[in-house]
Amino acid sequence: LIEMDTATINKLLTALNECTEWGQIFILDNLSSFNPKDDREAQSICERITPRLAHANAAVVLSAVKVLMKYMEMMGKDTDFVTGISKKLSPPLVTLLSSEPEVQYVALRNINLIIQKRPDILKQEMKVF
Repeated sequence: LIEMDTATINKLLTALNECTEWGQIFILDNLSSFNPKDDREAQSICERITPRLAHANAAVVLSAVKVLMKYMEMMGKDTDFVTGISKKLSPPLVTLLSSEPEVQYVALRNINLIIQKRPDILKQEMKVF
């Protein structure tokens, strides 16, 4: 439908701030299927998506987590950037656990998958569980 190249991605990221929650989720889900050409482009996208982790809507937060997890996997585990993103992921995930039960269930299912990929993400938050 849409050719996903760097120019289109930049336009979508710019539009992200003006979109409704549904629009943001749609854009973030499309970004998760995009393969950046190099680590620098992936880092740039991650930096622009990271503010979505503080969104009030759980679906926007989980969509942002999905994109960040995919791009972190592309960049490798040992970079300082990936370590920084990992530290930013845990507070929003823990915050989702104080939502209504339905959101808690979805958050816990996603946390289970995230922990399987990156076991150290919630090591500072063990007391919550």
